Amino acid sequence: MSLCRILRYFVHVPHYEAIIISFTVICKGVTNIFFEQLTLFSNEADENFDGGVSKKTSVATVSTRLLDAFDVSSIPFLGCDFERVYPELRKNIPSEAIAFDYSDINTVIACESVCSAICHQMNWDYLRQAVYKKALRQPDWLEPESLAAVTEDEISSLLAGYNKPERIRANERAAILRQVGVLAKKHRSFAKIFLAENGQILSEIQIRKNLLECSAFSQDPEEKKLQLLLQKLSVYPQLSGLAAFCKPAVDYHLIRCFLRRGLISPKTKLSTDYVLSAEIQRRESTVGALRQLCGLLIQEISNYTGLSINSINQIEWHIGRSICKEGEPDCYLKGPDSTWARERYSKCPFCKTCCALNFNHDLLHIEEPTYSGTSY
Repeated sequence: MSLCRILRYFVHVPHYEAIIISFTVICKGVTNIFFEQLTLFSNEADENFDGGVSKKTSVATVSTRLLDAFDVSSIPFLGCDFERVYPELRKNIPSEAIAFDYSDINTVIACESVCSAICHQMNWDYLRQAVYKKALRQPDWLEPESLAAVTEDEISSLLAGYNKPERIRANERAAILRQVGVLAKKHRSFAKIFLAENGQILSEIQIRKNLLECSAFSQDPEEKKLQLLLQKLSVYPQLSGLAAFCKPAVDYHLIRCFLRRGLISPKTKLSTDYVLSAEIQRRESTVGALRQLCGLLIQEISNYTGLSINSINQIEWHIGRSICKEGEPDCYLKGPDSTWARERYSKCPFCKTCCALNFNHDLLHIEEPTYSGTSY
């Protein structure tokens, strides 16, 4: 018998009281998604990051054509052992390599905000280490006034030595950080974006409203950067209440994992080419479609396993970075990045039901796509 659910999300954006996203999920072996309305921000040219906050608001929709071109597995499926695997993985995944262990919560929030805002197309550990070292050498760099005036040269210096120099895109990242600085200036500190005068966490609606004033977060169609920031901040004791507000933060590591494992599978030539050809340009609307599907799966896995969205997100992120890697995955845990998993496993814990390993070997060779946006 078909299982029908109505999921409703309320997205609060500048100039709108609320935009309601409604869709029906129909599960009958696979999940098909029909969108009634989906109003999101597009990725505009770099110049729209600068100037006044939200100086230009435009609308983009997630590609329903691409949404309809994928099947999504129901959870649980035949052979599914997620109720065992995910709790085991939660105990074994490494903690954050670089922790912003400052006593001042404002500095912590500033560091996490900077990293989340410019994390696209950049190694996460490298970026965090660069920001950490910069904050130690030059603490006033994190002051809102300094970030609001950050230059391209400063970002080039911050990221000098990155092994993929074509991805530094210093002008673009400087423009994004200037907007982050403008946001913090408006609220008189980073902490006041999230905390009331008495130190209590603001409401979810107010925090999202504050963050969405900044184009660094509002122009991300599926709010990856906003949700990433909430997830990262929620691990600090003073901000642990943010965990209740967190929704999935979907990047390409996670998309790649779900595609290889067959949790999301292409069913047309359009979607097959989109997955297997790195030459096809990814746009915010098409990336948003895959992220939408992955976000639903994270929620389903969370519901099925009883683990938080944060936990599922972190597990998939670690698997994608260290095992189910771009190009050739390390299914049998031979590489240095998968050392953490070898203490418990002899192969990827999802091998038994992995579509790429057991059925469609083409999926083993998924490469990171051509993409010039700022949210993925």
